[in-house]
Amino acid sequence: MITGNPLEVTLKESHPTDENCPNERSRVDSAGESEALDPGQKTTSPRACSQSTTGAASEQVVIPCLEPAEAATLLKAALLLEPVPPHPVAILLVASAALVGAVTAVAAWLPLAALGIPLAAVALTALSIAVHEAAHGSLFRRRWANTAVGFVAGVATGTPFGSYRRGHRAHHRWAGSSTGKDPTAAPLEPVRANRFLDFALALRVPVLFWGGVYLPYLVYDLRPTDSPRRAAHLIGYVVNLGWIVAAHVLLASIVGWVPYALVAVGGFVGWGVLYEELFTRHQHVGLLPLPRGQSRYRTTEQAQFSRSVRIPVPWLFFYFNLHKEHHLFPGLPYRYLPHVRDLLRRARPDIAGFTSADRRRPARAHELLTPLPGDP
Repeated sequence: MITGNPLEVTLKESHPTDENCPNERSRVDSAGESEALDPGQKTTSPRACSQSTTGAASEQVVIPCLEPAEAATLLKAALLLEPVPPHPVAILLVASAALVGAVTAVAAWLPLAALGIPLAAVALTALSIAVHEAAHGSLFRRRWANTAVGFVAGVATGTPFGSYRRGHRAHHRWAGSSTGKDPTAAPLEPVRANRFLDFALALRVPVLFWGGVYLPYLVYDLRPTDSPRRAAHLIGYVVNLGWIVAAHVLLASIVGWVPYALVAVGGFVGWGVLYEELFTRHQHVGLLPLPRGQSRYRTTEQAQFSRSVRIPVPWLFFYFNLHKEHHLFPGLPYRYLPHVRDLLRRARPDIAGFTSADRRRPARAHELLTPLPGDP
């Protein structure tokens, strides 16, 4: 939640102190004393966290390490730069207008579904990422504004906002962990060949998004991984589901059930296809957390199993493609992520290049999902 100094808040979220995190060396209390990084400066002696044996012929892999003090310096340098456009309000207006336009067009003339469904899919993808940004409290400085946007965007996408927010916090807290507490964890062990998955992926059926992203967040309050189930969360969850159902029933009664069904079902499937193609098949899958088997990885260690990719019009999706940078600084507003990417490439190319934005995506599921140390 950005309610004060964004540097202090982002550092607090990015570098939590936790006695259960054996690799946490120190809090970044010295961030205020760090010198700003020259955008052209390179680290003279990049550090490696350690060498790790992956198990594949006892292969030794050097793991690039970003120390907390380095992270604080990099963050300060990014925040000294002007945030990149566009403002979140502009993206929200574009996505909302696209969704309203898709529904209105199909309601006016059913053959326009050929245009309305893809438009709805793009809009729902953007709004689902707005839910993500609002869950981090990084769209606006006011908590109520983030909650309001997250709730409304969640209604549009069928996502209970409170459940998503708690589930996503667990994802960042336990990403890469061997404890099973990350609700959206990518496979940590080799995956066997699976003809069903191969067939689904070949047809672009978004099974990874539905089963690995949407469903875990949808039901997180029913099956929390990071805390006991709480009555207050369950009550809020049921109320939120009620709002979602009521809003969609009201919309269907206004525009007609047939146009609504075309846009809702087609848009939902298209959203899944688009999200999986742009994000799910890249961001964490096929990457092995190193050193292996840790119970927890702090955010500066999560960069080596988080992947940033290139996508068309990244601004429309809140620069969600810059996932390595996001996992380094989870609370940082998306408008600074391109700066973090550029600074990281210049100062720590070993970390930036440990995963590839241009990797060749495997066609078969077991090749896609089996984790390996970095990208070749």
